[in-house]
Amino acid sequence: MFSLPNIFTLLNLICGSIALFGVFYETSGVVIIAFGLALLFDFLDGTAARLLSKTSELGKELDSLADLISFGLFPTFLLIDIVERSTDISTSPVYGLIFLLVAGAALRLARFNLGEENAGGFSGLPSPAAAIAAFGIWVNLENSEFPSLEVLSDPVFVLILSLALTFFMNLPFRFIKFAPGRDFTINQVLSLVLILIFLGGLLINWRISILMTILAYFILSLLLPLFTHPSSLENKR
Repeated sequence: MFSLPNIFTLLNLICGSIALFGVFYETSGVVIIAFGLALLFDFLDGTAARLLSKTSELGKELDSLADLISFGLFPTFLLIDIVERSTDISTSPVYGLIFLLVAGAALRLARFNLGEENAGGFSGLPSPAAAIAAFGIWVNLENSEFPSLEVLSDPVFVLILSLALTFFMNLPFRFIKFAPGRDFTINQVLSLVLILIFLGGLLINWRISILMTILAYFILSLLLPLFTHPSSLENKR
């Protein structure tokens, strides 16, 4: 029960909960650190499970429960927080549609547990990527080096973004699968490109690098079919 992968998963859950706490109490430092750790532990639990051959049904269910908090509920409240800065949702209930994001994440994670994924890439936008997109918008609203990015706080834009993320998480479209392995696949090549984009962005501004990387992730995922031979992808389904 308390294997190393499951411990990492529980740490992901704890950090996601702390990140939510940071949103509620407007403590940006807590949000940034806790969310970063949640992403790290989410990566480590899957990696440890593969390396140690410790995959289990318990671990799979636990991972989805943790991800629902860290990458479903947390980004939903990030976007709600952005809207609440300029609009009272109680008087503009249409923005309550943002809560569909957590439902979309739950559906996405449930499909993942049914084994719809394969080596060809993720089927639908992964919930961590959706959370990074929401986080990238949120964290850049306080980017003093690029004050023009405050335009991203427009409530209508935030609502459209939340609905788009909900849609893409459950769209039967292949997204890049970031996972280490012995085989040097196209997913790993593109993951390396994304890492280089992120590191290059750090030379400009760490907040901007997040937006650059998630945007590149979307673009490269759209181009993924061009790098994958149709027959080989069909064989992996």
